[in-house]
Amino acid sequence: MEVIDKKIDYELKKYIKENYVKVENILKKHNNKINYVNIYHRSWNINNCEKIIDNLKNKYSFDTSKLISLGFISAPVNCDNQFFHIDYKGNTNTYFIPLIDLNNNNGTEYIEFDNKFYNINLLDKLNIISNIYLSQDDVVNHLSMFDVNPNTYKFKFLNCEKWCMVKLPYYCLHRGRTNNGFCDRIMFQIVFYKDDALYYNIPNEHYYDDAELDDEKNKILDNRKNYE
Repeated sequence: MEVIDKKIDYELKKYIKENYVKVENILKKHNNKINYVNIYHRSWNINNCEKIIDNLKNKYSFDTSKLISLGFISAPVNCDNQFFHIDYKGNTNTYFIPLIDLNNNNGTEYIEFDNKFYNINLLDKLNIISNIYLSQDDVVNHLSMFDVNPNTYKFKFLNCEKWCMVKLPYYCLHRGRTNNGFCDRIMFQIVFYKDDALYYNIPNEHYYDDAELDDEKNKILDNRKNYE
């Protein structure tokens, strides 16, 4: 994960704030899971996000023809850890705009390889272990079975200031982890499918009270039983 803009465009910030007010009450229906609200999906007949989409196209030069969804994702204080995973089999690139400062207590956890291209070449292997493990040690042990040297990567927590823009590339193994901060971790999320994507059938419901289950639901439910 990397910060690509330390402070987003003023108009984009204004549009995000206006839309957050509309869904804030939904996101505050607390449970112990990370949850999210879509405010736009490419499959919907109604689009109330033209200003945001135009801004992303004109100010950030995003190819909005590949835009899948826009929304807000919330990690409540003391929420459950997600499994380490690759989003949608590695067929999407996601951009996050945090509404609060992120640090080692509340930031998204991810693996950063010393060599990005090595990480990309490992995508098939990372997909194999996606949504299986909760602990770093288990991830390290399984990657070692693939002859991946632990010295070639490190576990990190996203650290950045609010209203920046962060890229989560398609090949990044990561997870929403327990929020040990003092307030909910709210981030605006922008999801694109990558150019050669074979699969980008992201569910189009408005609200997900358990964000982890929008992809590989049966696999995740089965693996959760191992931790009960």
